[in-house]
Amino acid sequence: MGFMMMSFFVPHLYYVFLGSMFMASIGFPMIYTLPPLLMAELCDNEYRAWTFTVGWVAWVFGMAIVPFVAYIARTWLLLGVSITAPGFLIFLLFPLFPESPRWLLSMGRVDEAAVILRRIAKINKTSYKLTKEELIQILHKIVEFQKEKEEQVLGFWTLFSGKRLAFITCLVSIVSATNSMIYEQITLNTPYMSGNQFLNFFILSVVELPGSVLSGYLIGNLGRRWTPVIFGIFMGIVCLVAGLVSENMSILIILCVILAKFAVAVTFLVIYVQATELFPTPLRATGGAVASTISSIFGLLNPSVIYTGKYYSGAPYLVMSVISFIGCICASFLPETLRQHLPETIEDATDFGVGMKYWSIHPDYDRKKRKSIRRQSEVYIRSKSISVPLENDNNTKI
Repeated sequence: MGFMMMSFFVPHLYYVFLGSMFMASIGFPMIYTLPPLLMAELCDNEYRAWTFTVGWVAWVFGMAIVPFVAYIARTWLLLGVSITAPGFLIFLLFPLFPESPRWLLSMGRVDEAAVILRRIAKINKTSYKLTKEELIQILHKIVEFQKEKEEQVLGFWTLFSGKRLAFITCLVSIVSATNSMIYEQITLNTPYMSGNQFLNFFILSVVELPGSVLSGYLIGNLGRRWTPVIFGIFMGIVCLVAGLVSENMSILIILCVILAKFAVAVTFLVIYVQATELFPTPLRATGGAVASTISSIFGLLNPSVIYTGKYYSGAPYLVMSVISFIGCICASFLPETLRQHLPETIEDATDFGVGMKYWSIHPDYDRKKRKSIRRQSEVYIRSKSISVPLENDNNTKI
């Protein structure tokens, strides 16, 4: 935030401005991607999609007020300061964010995980089920069990340590990049659309609200895999229409762009949910960072895509259509994560989705594996003279 704020006051010092924007861009993906990861690890399958939706609604609210601020500000300096200053509230809210218990356990920090789990249990009014000492003892045994299953140094390279995990990492990165490119290209192209640019920006922001709500419903019922495929195809078609019709048919073009923004709001939210569910706990943040970095690299092409509109007004939309269909193809090969247990280890992530049929909608490939892992855990922990009521198929929580 500090570097971003500084950049607004040094536009006349080109290299200082460039360095400030570079440093600000390094930090932004972490601020943007880590909250969804934390929500995914704190919530069970029933509520995970809706927590993402609530976060997206907050984003929509912020985007919707930008044109009003811009209309009042009228200068880049005042606009930049106005929309950046609220970001400093993050530092005030930071103490309220709990660390992920899953991540703490993967790092062997049992006592800290126990404190957070006890706080969650107290809020859920289930703290009476286990005493603090019993919980800590159980968590220690779970950590020992995980260490016996997997003992290796983890890092960025681990995402490419096996063919399947590398394949999933590449697919998630490509799908994330295609969604990000279309979203940003529509936003960048707003000033070049017919009509009032402030009103156009507002409409294109507000339309994300029904898209995010619909996405929350669909990914909890239709699933995480076919939802982005269906809406990606729809997005590709409307972008194709916008690119082929005459530029005199401005109303039709604007309608197509609005529908495309609605569709990308649906697909964007899905990939955020799916990406956090596909990577194992120790690498969940790393996987999200890799996908975000690759999206940013491809995002460098966005201004060039918009510039093609100088030669043919429909060219940017034709490019968006091609990008959308590429994203659809890649998304269709990602394993379904609806009602599946989050992978905790590299082995879990490597085996996740094995045996999935391409045309399946709600596969149960994880159920037998989940029961097998639970039985192994119960046997191991009982061998240490501890009885543990582990998570059941209905996601019963401590």
